[in-house]
Amino acid sequence: MLADYLTKNVEAKPQVDDDEQGSQPHIDIEALVSVYKERIYDLKQQIEGLNTQLAAKDEQIKELSMALDNAQNAAKDAQEETRRSHDRVVLMASAGVWERLTGFKGLLESGE
Repeated sequence: MLADYLTKNVEAKPQVDDDEQGSQPHIDIEALVSVYKERIYDLKQQIEGLNTQLAAKDEQIKELSMALDNAQNAAKDAQEETRRSHDRVVLMASAGVWERLTGFKGLLESGE
């Protein structure tokens, strides 16, 4: 804010002759440069911090994306298993009397 104030005062003042400059306040250019350098340093620090946060968020997104892929694969596997179970139930329900009497041999997988 100080730098803005100082630069506004510099820009607002018209150019004057050497004999008129004695009555006007002197602007310390070194102080002005120092203020700008400090502000630039602060902004660079902020940028570094934001880049660090961005890298962390990228890693989180990567991890969440992998977890989502795993969950989708698990859901797909569960859906396929549900479909196979449903197909077996429908097949058993449509079995004739002979298949029912013989225990659904050939309709069920081994061990069931």
